[in-house]
Amino acid sequence: MKKITEAQCAKCPAFMKERACMDGRGKGKNNTGCPTTSKKTLLSRAMKEYNRKDIHDFARKASIQEGECYAGRDKKPYTMHPVKPRILEICEFAEKMA
Repeated sequence: MKKITEAQCAKCPAFMKERACMDGRGKGKNNTGCPTTSKKTLLSRAMKEYNRKDIHDFARKASIQEGECYAGRDKKPYTMHPVKPRILEICEFAEKMA
């Protein structure tokens, strides 16, 4: 049997809230392409990198910027509705990073 090396998250048999990526004690199988269970060393290195202040700050500000660019997020069911052109979004993000 060929070993799967790329992520196969869409094929994960576990319910979303029960997945290893959502809960450290969750389910995931190495042979189904679960990067959380099959790439623990890489995941550990990535988390250390993410916890660097500059990287963490960048990711936090990028998340805030993305949230500010969509309307109707409180509506159910939510449908992504962008309200800003990409160039404006980039300029606002650059201001956040200054």
